This record gives sequence, structure tokens and C-alpha cells, in this order.
Amino acid sequence: MSEQLKILFLEDVPTDAELEFRELRRGGLDCVMQLAETKEEFLRMLDEFEPDVILSDFSLPTFDGMAALAIAQEQQPDTPFLFVSGTIGEERAIEALKHGATDYVLKTNLKRLVPAVRRALQDAEERAARRRAEQEVAAQRKFYRNVIDLDRNFIFAKDREGRFTLVNQALAEAYGCSVNDLLAKTDADFNPNREEVEHFRKLDLEVMDTLREAFIPEERITDAAGRVRWLQTVKRPLVSADGTANMVLGVSTDITERKSQELKIGRLNRVLSVLSGINSAIVRIRDRQELFNEACRIAVEHGGFGIAWIGVLNQET
Repeated sequence: MSEQLKILFLEDVPTDAELEFRELRRGGLDCVMQLAETKEEFLRMLDEFEPDVILSDFSLPTFDGMAALAIAQEQQPDTPFLFVSGTIGEERAIEALKHGATDYVLKTNLKRLVPAVRRALQDAEERAARRRAEQEVAAQRKFYRNVIDLDRNFIFAKDREGRFTLVNQALAEAYGCSVNDLLAKTDADFNPNREEVEHFRKLDLEVMDTLREAFIPEERITDAAGRVRWLQTVKRPLVSADGTANMVLGVSTDITERKSQELKIGRLNRVLSVLSGINSAIVRIRDRQELFNEACRIAVEHGGFGIAWIGVLNQET
């Protein structure tokens, strides 16, 4: 190691601490030591010395080794804590390990001290590496969570049973619940329209079974308020290492406003088409009843109206 190890001894017999320190140096560990005999000294050394390893006797005249272990676990839980004692028995050793001690070494067998310290340091480094990796993963998850929640598109993933395994805030709001409430649930738990639910289910399974991406230019969803919202959706299978897909990832864009405008334009075009056809009929048809019949036909066939009729108002002068 590039830096000297800082060893804190909690020991009321300085000569024992010196013997242990020499054993560590003889075993090839480049280290410096500090000695504490009381609780007050131990607390101060934890704060000022910041040890890499704590070696503690089990029985002390004014301070209990288990109490020292509890303090170390609270203040420096990642620092290896080893008991080096001549009085610790098997039952108490097991209890110490259960409460967080890294290892124990008998003073009558100090040959175990260096391997025990080396193993403890290695374990501590591995734990620190795992914790750093977990923190990085947690930070990445938080970042991606923020990204998908900022997106106003509906982002989701479902398994083969139709259960949501990933949803963003926009989809949760559409279904009138929180993200956590929607996870592990299905569309059927929130969407009252059974036809829409079956449509989603059938398409999800098709995407997973064929391993092909699907683009749906228009589909409907009934939200928590009972409103129909139009979506444009892309669905993609999430293929595992064995070449199968047990999840589908989807992104839906809300096109309700665009669809509404298209419907309005469509209705307006039909009305204009009807008016144009009737104007043409007025020019070429002279018989009134025939004109009325043609106007109704144009309204139904070209205008898309279900029924059309013309009433004549007779005014007496």
C-alpha cells in the first residue's frame, strides 16, 4: 500500500500492543500506531487519528470491548474491528462477530494477526468498492428517473402478464395515480375500457413473440377522468440473452389535440363538399322534388350524415 496503515490499539497493557505492532511490521505491513486505554481516549482517537484498522482487547479494566465495538460500528462502520485477546471464548467470539467484529485473534497465536488484518483490509476495500458501485447505480437510476419523468410522452415497460415494470410520471398522471401505484399493475386495473385493454394486451404479446418493433399511428386510451386520448405509439421488444423477449418497451405521444383538429377539418370539408354538390344540383336540376331528393342524397353519401331531410316552410302573404 502506498500510505502507511493507521492502527488504533485499544489495550490496557502497552507491552501487548507493542508486541502486536511488531508482529504486524514483521509481517510486512507498513503501519503506524496509536494506543487508547479508556473510552475517552478511544473516542478522541477515532475522530483525530481516523484509523484504518482497530485492534481491541476484549476485557479492559474501565472499558468493555463490546461497547467499543458498538461505538466503532456507529461512528466508523467501514473500519475493520478485530479483537486481539487472551480471554475471549468461543461463545463471546461468535457474539462479537454477529455484532460486527471482523475477526478475532488470540494473543497466544499472533501468527494469525497479519493474515487476519490483511483479509480484513481486503474485505473492507471490496465492501467500499461495492458501495461505490451501488451509489453509482443509484445515481444513474435517479438521473434516468428524472429524465423519463420530465418527458411528457408516456414511457412504459410491461412483462408478459401485462404488468407495468416501468412507468413515468406522465402515464401515472393519465391513470390518476402515482408511479409506485402503477408498478406491478396492468392497464385493466386503471382503464375502464375493456376493448382498449385487450388491444394493448394483444399488441404487446405480438411484439414480444415476433421480436419486431411496432408503430401504431393512432390508438385510444381512456384516462382516469374518462376522457378519450389519442396516442401515437412505438413498441419494441426487450430481448434477453437467450434470444427471447419477456418485456416490451413503449413510448406514446399524446396526439389528442392534433386528432381533434383533424376531425374538425374533416367535418368542415364534408360540409363544404355537401354545399358544393348542392350548388351544382341547383344549377342543373329544375324540378323541385328532384332537387330536394338529390340534396339529401349528397348530404348522406358525400357528407357522411346519417340522415338528411328538407322541410318547406309555406308563408302566406
